[in-house]
Amino acid sequence: MRYVIYNEMTTKILRVRAKHFGVGMFREYYESERAAKAGLTRYRKKHPEDRQVWLIASVEDHQKIERVERVQSLIGGGTVVQSVNTPLCCDPSSETYWSM
Repeated sequence: MRYVIYNEMTTKILRVRAKHFGVGMFREYYESERAAKAGLTRYRKKHPEDRQVWLIASVEDHQKIERVERVQSLIGGGTVVQSVNTPLCCDPSSETYWSM
């Protein structure tokens, strides 16, 4: 079972830069709840000014409560419903999506 750290209000997943994954790579998922708690502790020590409430949940539980947002497609102009955790390359309201 995998775990995520997410914001209580927005349900966005915390993406932490991971040096051992390579340049521009981030860690979103943890293999155990204990590893997620350790990751959250390291994040809080590194960013003491961050006052947001971060929670830990399994991926399955997070998918049940994950919020959606409505965005306007950049080319078609229609409204698209997507997860708040949709990456920029998969977001039709971004130029990156249409230039790939």
